[in-house]
Amino acid sequence: WGADEIVLGVRPEQFEFLSPEDRETPGLDLVVETVEDTGPVAYFHTTAWSGEGLAHLVVRLPGRPTYAAGATLRVAVPTDGVHCFSALTGQRLPEDADASPVA
Repeated sequence: WGADEIVLGVRPEQFEFLSPEDRETPGLDLVVETVEDTGPVAYFHTTAWSGEGLAHLVVRLPGRPTYAAGATLRVAVPTDGVHCFSALTGQRLPEDADASPVA
């Protein structure tokens, strides 16, 4: 499948807000770049450092935004919310390593 390297995909609505003080739950600390307030939900355009450099993520959270540009937002992702793709082909990788790529 050309999966020597993989790309992780997470839909914006899959992120769960964590309290900044919560260091027991595995999570990501993201820096808010911009906020889109749509009323019932807010989209946070964020950045985080990864092993490959700066990663850009969009996080959707319910309600009115309480974070502004420059703030740190702590989030978690349930394991069933993460999708793996081949960095070479772009194909989604199956959850079962013995299965075929997902079309």
